[in-house]
Amino acid sequence: MEHILVVEDEASLRIDLADFLSVKGYAVSGAATVTEARAHLLATRFDAVILDIGLPDGSGFDILAEIRSRKLSCGVVMLTAFTEADGRVKGPENGADADLVKKATLREVEVTLRSVLRHLWNVGGGRAPIRSVRSFRQLFRRERWWPKWPGAPM
Repeated sequence: MEHILVVEDEASLRIDLADFLSVKGYAVSGAATVTEARAHLLATRFDAVILDIGLPDGSGFDILAEIRSRKLSCGVVMLTAFTEADGRVKGPENGADADLVKKATLREVEVTLRSVLRHLWNVGGGRAPIRSVRSFRQLFRRERWWPKWPGAPM
């Protein structure tokens, strides 16, 4: 089960997102401020973060920069109130995997999240992420792409 962090200062939207994603099978945690989000990110490994840009004690871009600088392997979906293209492209320009307007439906958020996770972890193919050279070779041997001659490195 993928673990998602929803960082949104608007309580009703945060609760709606958390409830909807929970029903869809995700484990969800919520944060309303940059401080809460940092505490969650230090304590728990998340597969993805849904991140509002405008937060009461800072910017979602600050959290995005920390996620990328710490090389955390999680996807980031930015939520923005900007409806103009100039405002919406700031997320991907700064390292977010996707950017949605807050008017997006819950279904759109979930589909975008699933797409980000599929690209990051190959979830759609039913395979776990490759964590070592040995598992990489086992995968390729199982799929008949790795050589099988005697003495071939495993």
